[in-house]
Amino acid sequence: MRQRAGRLAGPHRQLRTAIVGGKMSVPTVGEEYAKLMENLRYAEEHAAMIAHLHNHNDRRDIARKWLIVSENFKKLQHTLTQLATGRMN
Repeated sequence: MRQRAGRLAGPHRQLRTAIVGGKMSVPTVGEEYAKLMENLRYAEEHAAMIAHLHNHNDRRDIARKWLIVSENFKKLQHTLTQLATGRMN
């Protein structure tokens, strides 16, 4: 298996870090939160697209389940935002 530059083979990936003043810096919590939210938005959109495609192919029962998955990703985004802003009870 050929490996892309800057990535580890398999499920493990290197942390993307910036070089500041000749030293490697660790990503901030805010940067990682932003990446997480972006990936959840992508997951939500893709699940909704899969639902749409199943609906288009007259597989409405499966389409509804994928739509529920999409809605759960949206709820997770909301929950994580509350957690990050300290509004969680």
